Amino acid sequence: MERRGGRSTGQAHLRRDDFIRAGGIQRAKARFAVCWNGLVYQTVAVGSRASLDDDISALVRADEAMRAKYMKGRPSSPFYRFRHAWAEGSSVSHQSLLPIKACLLLRLGEVESARSLWTAWTAGMRENTNDDRVHLKDPYLMLATDWTWAQFDRAVCAHMRGDDRLALLDARALTLSASAVETECARRGFEKRNDYSDSRLRDRKLPYLAFLQPLPALLADQERRDRERLRPRPLPANALASPDKATRIAALIENLDEAAARQDSQPGGVSMGDAEIVQSLVKEGEDAVGPLLAALKTDRRLTRSVSFGRNFFHGRRLISTGEAGYAALRSILRMSFEGMSFQDIQAYWEKFRNVPPEERWYRTLADDTLPPAQWLHTAFVIAQPTNVTGTPNVMTIKPLKPGEAAPLRGEKLRTKQNLSVAELMARRAESLVQIVEHSSSDIFRLMDACRIALYLSKWDAKAALPTLQAQMARCRVALSDKANANSSHTQGLSYFIARLTLARARGGDANALNEYEQWLRSADLQEMGFGAKDIFRPLWRHAGDPAMARAADWLFNDAASLWSRLLRPETEYFFRDLLRSPMTPTAGFKKHLLRELSNPAKAGTAQIHAGTEDASYRSISARVEGGFSTGGQLQPDALMPPPGSKHDFRVCDLYAWALYVFRDAPRCELYWPQDKRALAIAACIQWLERGDIKAVDDPFAVFAVFDAADD
Repeated sequence: MERRGGRSTGQAHLRRDDFIRAGGIQRAKARFAVCWNGLVYQTVAVGSRASLDDDISALVRADEAMRAKYMKGRPSSPFYRFRHAWAEGSSVSHQSLLPIKACLLLRLGEVESARSLWTAWTAGMRENTNDDRVHLKDPYLMLATDWTWAQFDRAVCAHMRGDDRLALLDARALTLSASAVETECARRGFEKRNDYSDSRLRDRKLPYLAFLQPLPALLADQERRDRERLRPRPLPANALASPDKATRIAALIENLDEAAARQDSQPGGVSMGDAEIVQSLVKEGEDAVGPLLAALKTDRRLTRSVSFGRNFFHGRRLISTGEAGYAALRSILRMSFEGMSFQDIQAYWEKFRNVPPEERWYRTLADDTLPPAQWLHTAFVIAQPTNVTGTPNVMTIKPLKPGEAAPLRGEKLRTKQNLSVAELMARRAESLVQIVEHSSSDIFRLMDACRIALYLSKWDAKAALPTLQAQMARCRVALSDKANANSSHTQGLSYFIARLTLARARGGDANALNEYEQWLRSADLQEMGFGAKDIFRPLWRHAGDPAMARAADWLFNDAASLWSRLLRPETEYFFRDLLRSPMTPTAGFKKHLLRELSNPAKAGTAQIHAGTEDASYRSISARVEGGFSTGGQLQPDALMPPPGSKHDFRVCDLYAWALYVFRDAPRCELYWPQDKRALAIAACIQWLERGDIKAVDDPFAVFAVFDAADD
């Protein structure tokens, strides 16, 4: 791995877990390497000699070939290299081209190698894109960000996996280097960004290395762990398995700082309820509530859990033991705690600690002084089937046997005589809409009132009808207000109109579907985000109803309806989503499909692209004239044209191509010769008219599960 003078090229075999720890490898025998991200690692083994010149030359040549291949496959899309929060495996590799390598090469005196690498990296930078103008003028902030990010990422990951020695050393060193970087950036005159995380803080300037804001908390927690490592724990090592319940609970709370829940999607978050130690606390039941509340008064530790928006963005959020404790409390007490202070939660527990759960839920609904969020969550819990666990956003559903019905969690409350649960839920829905203040927050209150109305319908479908009707009328009025004409409000209110309609139909409201039809004909449905499938759900859930048949036929076939022409910007989110939804077999939408499958008008142009990594990979992008872009991966095909080739397509071609997502639909490709496309379209028309449409291997299978939970 050496070059002239024995310089490392970063090809040593590295294992960060073996970085000097207490009881680890002796210092005298340890060997270290500076890697390409500028950090020091302990080496496990040293390989054969390698040439630095050859490594850099190969790296630059590979990058040049990649850029040339990209431009050949996408001649109309200029090459651009996005900067990310580099993963550690990439940042230490001698085969990745990253700008910080130019720094290390200059430190080694390798000026020509640094120049060639820097020239390759900056080849895709454009002064008018992102902050490239700033970085091309002075790359210091960009390079300092990459270097400090590498150390922060290593420290956070070490903290997550329990490598506390490495996390502590990195956090200490990074605290000093980050301060120096902030000072130097100010001296060089870099502009600071505004804090847009909170509308009240928009005038506040962020640090240059804003992603390091969690660093002080990480350092403090690692210093604490280092101190505690030298002290015996107050509880015995086997306390977690103790037959004494109080001892187990105390040990679980003490070990909350080891709670390790992982994020499994992005964007997303971490559910602390998934941590094994939190689940163990939940199993202890209400006996754990008092000790948890006592501990949460002063517990400021961190868990081993970290969340992020995207793993290639710099932001990381370190999760506290408080969040883990509250997750346990929420599951034990089946409460949300939203809108409640710590003192409120304590007072609630003191008031209800000896009250059975069902009675506690009832009294919560009846309590006018509690925050509305508690009414909402309690209504959800009471109306939740016993085979469903979780929150309204994250539910786990245990499948039932054929013919089996799961009782609701609040079944014991059906005996209440004075004020029934149905009456209390109806009262709470009204309470929510009475506290509106004619602002955007009113819309969210109205949506919460709709949620309670839907929970009421699950509890008592017929008793819910007046509340459902009232909330649907309010949604229609709110939608008619132009002040609410934005995507989040329109989509949310429209979604609830559809759900309220379905609930009314389940309760036997003969006018529900007719009213929904009237709303569809009068509503401005341009701004619906990605929610068309849900908003149109009554059309396919009640496809045999005359009102729904009329509504679907008008919606997708009448020239006065926006939705009769899907190839336009206002409906670009829905074109392929609707075609792969349960809407496709319905009569009105099928009529639309058959009409457009006979439409020979030119729709746009498609282009073939090659993969940047896999030479055999091909994709297609289809640009609709005056409309939108769509596309996807291509299957191997003898007629596959070369990358960069362009192909005009008609409306009928695009529809047939989009319908190929169904299992038994005929294949049609936009680059095929027109005579071959014509045969595919004819086969597609026959397939639709035959009506034997198999389901898509796709997200819609899940709708049946959640519809069952809704019903």
